[in-house]
Amino acid sequence: MGDLARRCPHLRFVHLVAVQRTVQGHVDALRTRELRCCSCGYGLPDLWLCMAMGCQFVGCGRSSNQHMMRHSADCSYTGDHKLCMCLSSGEIWCYACNMEITDEVALAANVGQVWLNELQSVRQMILGARMDRWRDEEPTDVDLTGSRKDNNGKGLCGLTNQGNTCYMNAATQALSNCWPLTRFILKCEAFYDHWLAQSGRHRTLRGGLVHDYANVIRALWNGDRRAFSPQTLLQKMVHIHPPFRGYHQQDAQEYLRTLLDSLHEALKREVPQDDLPNGQESEGESNGGAGASRHHTSPIADIFGGKMRSDVACCCCNTLSSTTDEFFDISVSIPTKKERQRMHGDRPVGDKKEKSGGWFWSLIPFTGSGSQQMVTLEECLQSFCLPEILTGTEKYKCETCGGLTESHKKLSIVQLPEVLCIHIKRFRYDSYWGSKITTPIKFPLDDLNMDPFCKKLEGEWLGGVHYRLVAIVNHHGSFIGGHYTAMCQNHYDGAWYDFNDSAVSKISDLDKVRSAQAYLLFYERKSPAIIKERRHMKDLMRRKSARERPFLLSLLWYNRWKTMSHPGPMTWDFLCEHNQGILNLDKQGMVKTVPQCLWNELAKRYNGGQREGIRSLEECDRCREAMYQIDHRREQERLTIMREDSTQVAENEDWYIVDAHWIQRWREFAMQGGRDPGPISNNRLLRSDGRPLEGLVKARDYRGVNGRVWNTFVSFHGGGPPLIRRQIDIYTEPPR
Repeated sequence: MGDLARRCPHLRFVHLVAVQRTVQGHVDALRTRELRCCSCGYGLPDLWLCMAMGCQFVGCGRSSNQHMMRHSADCSYTGDHKLCMCLSSGEIWCYACNMEITDEVALAANVGQVWLNELQSVRQMILGARMDRWRDEEPTDVDLTGSRKDNNGKGLCGLTNQGNTCYMNAATQALSNCWPLTRFILKCEAFYDHWLAQSGRHRTLRGGLVHDYANVIRALWNGDRRAFSPQTLLQKMVHIHPPFRGYHQQDAQEYLRTLLDSLHEALKREVPQDDLPNGQESEGESNGGAGASRHHTSPIADIFGGKMRSDVACCCCNTLSSTTDEFFDISVSIPTKKERQRMHGDRPVGDKKEKSGGWFWSLIPFTGSGSQQMVTLEECLQSFCLPEILTGTEKYKCETCGGLTESHKKLSIVQLPEVLCIHIKRFRYDSYWGSKITTPIKFPLDDLNMDPFCKKLEGEWLGGVHYRLVAIVNHHGSFIGGHYTAMCQNHYDGAWYDFNDSAVSKISDLDKVRSAQAYLLFYERKSPAIIKERRHMKDLMRRKSARERPFLLSLLWYNRWKTMSHPGPMTWDFLCEHNQGILNLDKQGMVKTVPQCLWNELAKRYNGGQREGIRSLEECDRCREAMYQIDHRREQERLTIMREDSTQVAENEDWYIVDAHWIQRWREFAMQGGRDPGPISNNRLLRSDGRPLEGLVKARDYRGVNGRVWNTFVSFHGGGPPLIRRQIDIYTEPPR
């Protein structure tokens, strides 16, 4: 972050000794949850204390009625009412700088170590009161196997605000509580490290994003932190999607879609059609040729990927055109009164009048719009799937009629994902300012039935249609000034928690969840059959014999079985390409050891007798020989290049320009045991007409080698084209 983001000039107005005395006076009220906002009576967790000298104001935050923000604005004639402290987490926020005051920011303001020690003392009082509240509260639910557990703080770590990054914090917390993905990140590191190295994407921004996201997930679920700074993840996202740069308000759904798309692109791999979970068909076409067809998939596609079918029928010739697209989320609009009447057979719905356009819309960003009559999530989905007429500028080009014609279009879901993400369109852009639709949405917590919105196609696997809610991203405030929080159900204790940046608090009343200002909803597929199966397997393991020899399973497939309703057939992705053994013993992190009784039951259900069980890890002889040959070749190349390389050439010799990225890949291959860099390719340096691109920099983008080194590279790897220059400058003319 820049220097401006690391300094807050308002810290000089804060006297922590006075703040400490004020907090001490509120400890009992914090412990009993009796403390309330001075303006509206709102309670914990979203309560903040003004840190101005002598000010005793306690107000609700951005996820409530924003009375602390109003207090700061009302006292804008002085500079000492800009900072406030959260009475649930100890977080400090400056409304003038619009940023969280971390220890690093405080040190940059030269407050001194004594000031930080006093701050830590205040935070300890707040944290102690919070822990006393948690000790008095019992877990409210059970986990998926039916046994009550203690989460030991796992999944209850907050994320510090990096400057208007609540959109990122809320979406990341919601995503981290989608257990199929989080368990994959925590348990299957050996797999995604191998995929990234094999594809060469470990050097890319998206490859780095995978590890940065994994670091955040580990911090959230280790159970040993109060809050974590996702700064490196934010920096990667900024490079991948530059609009996230700076400290402006951003959209949580845009962040979520960018993150999932980037993770998918980094982790996608080619697999046989038979190895896809759920019997689904993923992106890409069959490669043709002998053997099973192969397709591209990723853990993101396995978990969040669904399919949407669009049917367009021409009104003139009735020709039907159908296309199928994959999705990671569904964006649904809030139906208007007329649309609801249409869905309910023109039966009147409510008495509220629809708001019309005009000058009144200019006020909407500050107040919000929409009827306060509740709309159900099912009505939003029904409106999404209603047929619509394409006319005017939206006319469809019919191939049969040979021109633009009116047509009917209908959307339907033909394949449901394991985790269904529903985005509710709460923002509209039909006025100068834009506006937010504040209509409350009623959504089911335990049983969302998607069957009415699906279409079963012959030969296609639809999947289970019943879902339970696991996470919500809420948007509070208006179009031009809002705040994101998340509500999530913890995997271990089944309780719901509120995530407000670095503040995390337990939700004791589920009505608060039901009345949430939902913007993103995350539903996980229900499957009583697989839960019953896991319980049965757990009972088998209790009765296992000590004399049973264990079997080996793919840890990736075992993770699917533990978290997904339909894990698909067993896979053997820890074996080498010859299916005779493992490539090397480093792949031990890809296997799961299970007793024979569990293997027998799982093989009966998911193996189909296609393969005998594997009991031990052995290296493949063919792979060992291939590795020996590669190591020998590495040594030969390394010694030859070291002998022939030079920093100067004779007067009658030329320089050969080589892409610096290819040189780096060769170094990783020859010096670090990496993958073969492949043929030399200088195409990245050239335009389509063969001339060099503008702005190339020597050493950063290209390097020069002598003719002997060039010939060695070409003899081992091939490629080109050769770019010959009298000096190491790609913009000079080639010799004649």
